[in-house]
Amino acid sequence: MTPSDGHYSYRFSGFSRQGRLVFFVAGVGVMRIRGGWVDSGRHEASVVRLKDSGEMRSQAAYELTGRWELHPAGAGLLSAEILLTQVAPAVPDPQVLQTRFAAVPAGDPDRFWLVSMGAVWVSGPPVIPSELTAGEMVRIGD
Repeated sequence: MTPSDGHYSYRFSGFSRQGRLVFFVAGVGVMRIRGGWVDSGRHEASVVRLKDSGEMRSQAAYELTGRWELHPAGAGLLSAEILLTQVAPAVPDPQVLQTRFAAVPAGDPDRFWLVSMGAVWVSGPPVIPSELTAGEMVRIGD
């Protein structure tokens, strides 16, 4: 079972570490799934550095594409690989992040709980992020 075709909204929050820097990250987004593929979507996130930070906070917007499939472990788990490409703020070399998530149905066939399973910068900071984020995804229409 993969998510039904349609439009979904999602939210997540958690922590990311890049080198010695620790961040709290929160975001919301929408995606369209067709046949297990994320063929379009938009993601907005806010990030704040937690330690020795002063007021360093940033926001960014990303377009997303990717794929949902049954998790290799089975047992009702799903997995997703999502590619996030920065679209705002406009920069000459946008950040591109490849992320992985695990998900389970949450009481309704069109509602899922999510947890991050790793991320790698395709282009962006030269540090592999270590993340722990959790969230929820809900189908909102066709």
